[in-house]
Amino acid sequence: MTAPWRLSRFAGYSIAVLVGILAIWDMIPLATLLGTGGMWRYPDGDTASSLIGHLGFQADGWSFPPLVAANLMWPHGISVLATDSNPLFSLAGKFIAAFTGSPVNLLGVWYATCWLLQPVCAIYALRGFGCRSWETAATAAILSVLFPALLTRIGHTNLCGHFLLLASLGLTVRMLRSRTYAEWRDWAAPILLLMVAILSHVYLFLFAAGILAAVPVQALLDRHPRRLRIGAMFLLAMGVPVGLTALLSGPMGGADAGFGLWSMNLLSRDKHVMPWRIEDEMKNIGANYVQAGLWRGFAIRDGNLITGQQNFSGEETARLLLDTLGR
Repeated sequence: MTAPWRLSRFAGYSIAVLVGILAIWDMIPLATLLGTGGMWRYPDGDTASSLIGHLGFQADGWSFPPLVAANLMWPHGISVLATDSNPLFSLAGKFIAAFTGSPVNLLGVWYATCWLLQPVCAIYALRGFGCRSWETAATAAILSVLFPALLTRIGHTNLCGHFLLLASLGLTVRMLRSRTYAEWRDWAAPILLLMVAILSHVYLFLFAAGILAAVPVQALLDRHPRRLRIGAMFLLAMGVPVGLTALLSGPMGGADAGFGLWSMNLLSRDKHVMPWRIEDEMKNIGANYVQAGLWRGFAIRDGNLITGQQNFSGEETARLLLDTLGR
């Protein structure tokens, strides 16, 4: 049996770029890419939260901390990190808006970036393991843009950055195979990667850091003479992005009064950033407060008053309104 043809670095990454371009052409409409399509005109759920933070941040003036949009969650303001608005691209948009005079939606460009770099980083990780055949490269590139965990993230814009996880895998494998992780300069690339990850989404940062943790763990298992130093350098690689992001976002990232604080145990459930909750106050004055549970569509009418629950009740509220107007 003949050995598989070994692919040059240039050819391998060329295949990856071609696959990425084809994926963008097939999956992302031009209007979505340009930030003007229906996905952006009629957003809901996570997409709406990301877009509101992204554009609102650009419309606000520069202040400190620089990632906080003072015009959102007034009067406290909120960091675009807490609104899932991709701080990296929101900062880029704010610089562009300073010259154009109006906010620009770059989240479509972020989608394109994710699908372009996904196969590129897949090849990067693959070559780190020593795979050089064109068959393996083409297969990895195609599968990387069709991975179900990536496709199901469409709609939660920032979490489409799976390429960062593939990049961290490729970097980790190279560090382990070449055993270049005992000097401070060896951790410059991991720090840069983790900085980009945390400015994309904190979950991507945590996953990327988890992959890179294989380096100090391996040093510990190998009883490396500098294992304590290697562990300290890994903690520094994590600490630098966290520290800089905290400086850019301010304490707790602004006035995130719900998910971002409670789900990550940054604030106990019996504490509220806002001074009161609508449900509690309505019950206190004797109102009959009814709801259908978390994340459900629900609307109710009492005379000419129609109320809908959360952001999932648009259809139910509209139906009640049409029924009321039709009578």
